[in-house]
Amino acid sequence: MPFYDADLQLESLLEGTELLRAFVPFAHAQSGIREELTAEALAVIDQMGPAYKEEVLAKAEYWG
Repeated sequence: MPFYDADLQLESLLEGTELLRAFVPFAHAQSGIREELTAEALAVIDQMGPAYKEEVLAKAEYWG
């Protein structure tokens, strides 16, 4: 479901990367995933975060 169909606040959507940064280490630890893979996942989140936020803001302007 596209985010504009969901009943979510813009602020919550913009905090998505921070939520992932908190969740990934926890989920990886619970699953026994190697720390190297956790670090790699966090690096990707950091790399993609700005583009994600730009997309959210662009769609927010479009949908009002």
